[in-house]
Amino acid sequence: LMQSLREILDEAGEVTDASRLLDSAEQRIYEIRQGKQMKGLRSIKGMLLETFDRLDLLNSPDRDRYRGIPTGIGLLDTTITGLNRSDLIVLAARPGVGKTSFGLNIARHASVVSKRRVAFFSLEMSGEQLAGFELKGRYASIGRDTWEPLLLYLKFRDLADNETFVEELPDLVDTEGALNVWIYLQAVLGIDNRAKNMYYVAKSTGSGQKMYFVPWDMDITWGDSLWEGTGENIWDVKMNTALYSERINWTLGDRMVELDALGSRDYVKETWRKLREGPLADDALMGRVDGLVHEIRDSGALRRNEERWPESNSEADYVLFKRMALYRMKILDYYFDGNLEEYLGLGYE
Repeated sequence: LMQSLREILDEAGEVTDASRLLDSAEQRIYEIRQGKQMKGLRSIKGMLLETFDRLDLLNSPDRDRYRGIPTGIGLLDTTITGLNRSDLIVLAARPGVGKTSFGLNIARHASVVSKRRVAFFSLEMSGEQLAGFELKGRYASIGRDTWEPLLLYLKFRDLADNETFVEELPDLVDTEGALNVWIYLQAVLGIDNRAKNMYYVAKSTGSGQKMYFVPWDMDITWGDSLWEGTGENIWDVKMNTALYSERINWTLGDRMVELDALGSRDYVKETWRKLREGPLADDALMGRVDGLVHEIRDSGALRRNEERWPESNSEADYVLFKRMALYRMKILDYYFDGNLEEYLGLGYE
């Protein structure tokens, strides 16, 4: 191999045709590969015998010698016997559910616990961004240190005086992301995402951590509220039409807008204008609702719902929902266009 590489380097100094040089280099490497043992067809009988031998070793007293590198996740290691040579494992899931964190936790365990060298390649994130994920999975046990970034954020959010809050805000919080979350909560009436059903993610910045916010679980939105149930139902979900004229209070966003920190009010106004000209325009919003209703009908979910709850009136519910959603957009059009001070005087507790 070394000899071939030397010849390729020598040739690179003489040949000016890049295509010809690549063809020559590929041929030299191919010739090296041809000199190695090549495996052709193999019988299934022979492979089964090898597999049974390996299974015996994996269940022997010395099984740890033959298992792959542990992932640190017990059930996964039991299923795949760790990370084995020649394995190509594809981790697939929807965006934002934790694939990167999951992979980094496995890489960290292989490096720190198993003392193996690990390389992590990413086409999307820089090294600094990837380092931020370390904070979420680095602790082996839950203690005060685990929660320190969140505790520091809550202390800053609630106890810092106004001047300190505005000054330190960009270093401690993803400000645009926080305002986007605040706008989102107002638009969809996300009363269940204010204190729970919200990911609080701390990413390392080198000198500290910065908090990021991601709402999840949208069941209690667009006017749905929890009400005390009757009989065997502890809670009922019902529409609370009074919400459509209220501000959905979220402490961080409320304080940013109240103090107009870093031009928060102009940001809210401009962002809302763009949303109303795009995905939240009346026609676009109603088109999306109609499309989702169509999917529900086609899937048979609506029919099954009516069979199980004959007293339900889904068609009327959709008509009411569309009317109330448009009403909510108009309410926010008024408040977000220069009337935020008045809006801050409202509040759903």
